[in-house]
Amino acid sequence: MEEALRAFLRGTTALSDLVSRRIEWDALPQKAGMPAITLTEVAGARQYTMKGRDRLVGYLIQIDCWGLSRKACRDAALAVVAACDAPPSDPLVRLFVEAQRSAKDPGVGGEPDFYRTSLDTRVWATEA
Repeated sequence: MEEALRAFLRGTTALSDLVSRRIEWDALPQKAGMPAITLTEVAGARQYTMKGRDRLVGYLIQIDCWGLSRKACRDAALAVVAACDAPPSDPLVRLFVEAQRSAKDPGVGGEPDFYRTSLDTRVWATEA
């Protein structure tokens, strides 16, 4: 699911026009450039029916959109939301945005302030 989600987001033209290939799991490399996106798996649960385990897994993924301005974060977040509305490809089944919040993170040691928009997304994927 991890590589499929990153590839799906990177393949979204509106999003890649904003962040290029700067979509990474867990943390951005230093000097990655802005705007950028990080993905963090918060939770994942396999699904069961009365007949046993289903191949469907629901993941809670936090998608953080980073930028040097509030507008850059908002634009990236809007592109992520639009991507979630599009039908994904296998093994991804569906993506839903469940919550959104914004913050300003102060820069350290002369670095500029960073803005962040976080999207809590439910990602449904089939397990191999």
